[in-house]
Amino acid sequence: MMTLCVFFLAPATARSYNVSDYGAMPDGRTDAANPFLNAWAAACSSTEPAAIYVPAGRFLISQATFKGPCKNNATRIFVDGTLVAPSTYCAVPNWLLFMAVRGLSIFGGTIDGQGQAFWACRKAGRRCPQGAMIQGATISAPAHSPNTDGIHIQKSSDVTVIDTSIETGDDCISIGEGTTNVWIEKNGLRIKTWGKPYAGYVKGVNFAHATMDNVQFPIVVDQNYCPYNVAYTDIQGSSATEVALKFDCSSSNPCSEIMMHNINLTYQNNQALTYCKNAHGITSGVMKPPGCIE
Repeated sequence: MMTLCVFFLAPATARSYNVSDYGAMPDGRTDAANPFLNAWAAACSSTEPAAIYVPAGRFLISQATFKGPCKNNATRIFVDGTLVAPSTYCAVPNWLLFMAVRGLSIFGGTIDGQGQAFWACRKAGRRCPQGAMIQGATISAPAHSPNTDGIHIQKSSDVTVIDTSIETGDDCISIGEGTTNVWIEKNGLRIKTWGKPYAGYVKGVNFAHATMDNVQFPIVVDQNYCPYNVAYTDIQGSSATEVALKFDCSSSNPCSEIMMHNINLTYQNNQALTYCKNAHGITSGVMKPPGCIE
C-alpha cells in the first residue's frame, strides 16, 4: 500500500468533476471503473483546465485506461480516498493506464494494490513473474531513507527494466535469488549480498555503456561475495565518493574472471581512487582510476 501525503486545492478557474457524481461508490466492493472513466472523459473533453475529485472512501477499480489526447493540457486528479486494485493480480495486463496524455498531475490519496496475492505466489514457490517489463517508471525516496529499494526482482526470468528514473536511499534495482535473464538499462553497477549461509552465486554479468553523474560508488562489489565472469565496458562519469571502484572480495572465494575495458571515472574533477581485495581479472583500454585487480 502506498500513501501520497500531498494535498492541493484545485485552481478556481478549473472545471471540477467529482467521481461520486458519476456513480462511484466508496465501499471498496462496487467496481468504480466506469464512473472514473466517465469523469475522465468529461474532464478530458473540456477546453478549460479540469480537475477530477475523488472523495474519501475506498474505490475498487477493476481496470481503467485513461486515454488522450485531451483538449486541455492541465488536467489534475485530487484524491482524498483510496484506489483499490482487484485482488487477482493477473486478471488484467495493466491496472491503471494513462495513454497519450499531456500535462497530467495527480495529488494525494492512497493506492492499495492488494499485494497479498503476490505474497501468496511467493509462498507457493512458483517462479513468477516471467517475461515482465517495467518501462518509463519514476520512483523517488529521500536519500537518507533506509531499505527503500526501488525495484526488487526475485525468482523471476526474462525481466526487462528500461527508461526508468530511480532515486532512493537504498538499491535502485536489487536482484534476489533464482533470477535469470534480466536486462536493465540506466542503473548503477553494484554486486553485493549479506553474509548468510546460502548456496547462491552471481555469474555472467555484463555492465556496458554506462554514464555516472555524481554517483556514490559507481562500481562496487562488497560484502565479501564471490562473483565471477563479470564484465565492465565503457563506464564513464563522476563519483560522489573518493573511491570510485571497489572490489571487496572473500579470501576463501575470491572474485575471478573480472574484465574491465575503458573505465573513466573522476571524483570532484580529480582522479578517483580504487580499492581491491582478493579480486582477479584483466583490464584493457583506458583505466581511470588505475585498475587494481590482479
